[in-house]
Amino acid sequence: MSQEDTENEKWFELEKQLVLSTCNGGSLPLNFRPSLHCFTDSTDNKFNPIGFVGEKVSVEVHLVNPLKITLLLTDVVLLWTFLPHLPDNQEKSPLITNEVSSVKNKLADEIIHTEVLKEVTLTGNMELPVQLSLTPQQTGELRIVGIAYNLGTNSLQSSNSTNSLILNDGNLTGTTVTTSSKVYGPDRRLDLVIKQQMPILKVELDKIPETLLCGEVQSITLKFCNDGTIPLKNLKVASNTPSFLALGTDVDLVDSVPFSSIYQTQGEDICGEIPGNEPKEVAMNGIIVIDIPIPNGILKPNFTMTVPMWIRGNDVAGVHTINFLFYYEPVEQDTKIKYRVLRYSAVINTVESLNVQATIQRSRACVQKCSEDKDECFITCELENLNSGQTKAPHLKTIQIKQMSCASRNWSINYLSTPKNTELLIHNRETLQMCLKAIGKRATCCEGESEKSRKVYFSNTHFNETKIKSSKTPCSDFYYKCTQNCDQQSTLISSYSPNTNNKHSKFSDLDTAIEVNLTLIILWQALVVQDSGETVTLVGQHHVTFTKLNKSATSYPVTKQPDVGPLKFIKDIENIPVPKPSLEVSTHLVHYNFSHESNIKHQFKKKCLCLLPVRMILCNCSRVPVHVLIDTGKSPERLSSSGDQVFISAETTTSSGIGTPAPCVGLPSYLSLYQQSQSNAFVWCGHSLIDLHIGPQHSQTVTLTACFSKPGVYNINQLSVFVTYTTDSSEMILQKQSAPSLVVISDISS
Repeated sequence: MSQEDTENEKWFELEKQLVLSTCNGGSLPLNFRPSLHCFTDSTDNKFNPIGFVGEKVSVEVHLVNPLKITLLLTDVVLLWTFLPHLPDNQEKSPLITNEVSSVKNKLADEIIHTEVLKEVTLTGNMELPVQLSLTPQQTGELRIVGIAYNLGTNSLQSSNSTNSLILNDGNLTGTTVTTSSKVYGPDRRLDLVIKQQMPILKVELDKIPETLLCGEVQSITLKFCNDGTIPLKNLKVASNTPSFLALGTDVDLVDSVPFSSIYQTQGEDICGEIPGNEPKEVAMNGIIVIDIPIPNGILKPNFTMTVPMWIRGNDVAGVHTINFLFYYEPVEQDTKIKYRVLRYSAVINTVESLNVQATIQRSRACVQKCSEDKDECFITCELENLNSGQTKAPHLKTIQIKQMSCASRNWSINYLSTPKNTELLIHNRETLQMCLKAIGKRATCCEGESEKSRKVYFSNTHFNETKIKSSKTPCSDFYYKCTQNCDQQSTLISSYSPNTNNKHSKFSDLDTAIEVNLTLIILWQALVVQDSGETVTLVGQHHVTFTKLNKSATSYPVTKQPDVGPLKFIKDIENIPVPKPSLEVSTHLVHYNFSHESNIKHQFKKKCLCLLPVRMILCNCSRVPVHVLIDTGKSPERLSSSGDQVFISAETTTSSGIGTPAPCVGLPSYLSLYQQSQSNAFVWCGHSLIDLHIGPQHSQTVTLTACFSKPGVYNINQLSVFVTYTTDSSEMILQKQSAPSLVVISDISS
């Protein structure tokens, strides 16, 4: 397939989705045929092209001079024949042509305005493409038959000449595959059908940038003008990169045209959760169709309107082509021509800016809040300034993190490691690490209500005096389109493995144990030095989407390859395996932690044993009841696991009661002391096996006693928890070990 065919296929797919969006969920019309703007040897030419009254028809003709002398062509025009369409009650219309020059030929000039090319010079052995045009003024059938010109070697000596335009029978398939598969027939490129006047849409994109930072957001203005004599309606647009374009909702357009700044801001603090409004867009096959509102629903002839649009730099650095296909309809529709489309392309170069990597993990405090239908997680973020002063690229001095917002149906975020109004600057090749607290409220969907039908709420933590409305255009629009991309990729991957869908539907209540469904929106401001030496301030946003706990996520799009099994030519005779939830889910059904004193002073000379009361709190994170077995006799090693990041948020207690959780910190240096003294094992007093049942998303407390015989640093998390969601106790699954829970035993014997 040639490059031209490939480009046409991209436009045809956009047009197909635009037409489908007007069918109210139906299928394409039987007579649907994609619009061709240029007919060539490689296009499908078995249908007559359609022209319109008052619109120019251009033909490119290649003129070849086979001689070694210079030829001069003057008064070059297209030759044509025209059969007008007359009302049914009139006689058959006569054939009109401009091939014969006479006084009566003035009628031909009135029906078809033919452009005259005054002079063309062809040097020896030269091939020159020239464009000739004509403008029909009446409906009918137009055939372009050749060209006429005066031929000579100079302007004083010339003779009248004509050449016919003869097309060989063309390829009706419109493809360039093997000859045996081609179907040949008449080439009707030069046989046009002229229809009644139509609206003519003209689009101007004001201040569209040539270079953007990855994630940078800029506002541009779309200017629409109807240059035709017929009003138009139902204006829509589709693009091959919908994730990086935003037109906003109807309310935003009415209230805020034009925007004084890229983001909408407010002076007062943004407190609590703010509901967002999802844009009214139709998404099909990865293409988003956007309706462009027109005042009073009609754009009259010679009227102009402007619409604000925001464009966001692609997350992948490089040169990107953005295709816009605009769709519109005439108010008075023809029986055959129901719409028109307009193509527009822009090339934008994106430069590396910010990269965000983040991990979300459940905190120990979430176990206490399990009975309150609440959840709590820690989000650790690593933000890196990737700009390295590339040549022919803007120099990015610093990136300032202005605000972090959370978009979710169940979760909100709050400050943790970084206080409010803290200046967060990242210079070239620097990395910033920060931690946020995610607070979730478990919501059970009503009968007949899906998770996706519930409203998305936005919560904000700002590190600057400027408070950005993340629930408004354009911030929220880019978020919604980012999540649509993630959903489409997940659907594509699951389509390769049909058993996956059945598994998810059967174990959906179990999957809630590790599901998060939270998107972090990082809003930043960059200081950039242009080639001219001018320093400008740019703004943008990045998105990090979490779907599961203990999974690392990044703002850079990572394409997951679907798992496709090996190709087999002979069917294996094997038993169909019983569907089971993934090991990732079944090992995280129950989360537990320990509540105890962190420092104990004991006189071992008076009492050889030190007893420590321990409260073990277990939380069922799934929506199904589980059977739990605690085995204090089996103590798998807690610190010998893989190099996953571990967080210590040990909850301490005093003699008066339970304290508050300590802040989340990394693995401290004193753990090396614990590793040296871990041979000083302790034992659990009481039952070695504890059996209990926990209801869906409920918690339960178990009282244990630890016994120590010598001082040291001990990890209390020295037991095993087995869980099953079935009635078969033999299918119990060992739960993943939580973070260590340390206690320091000191000997104060004199």
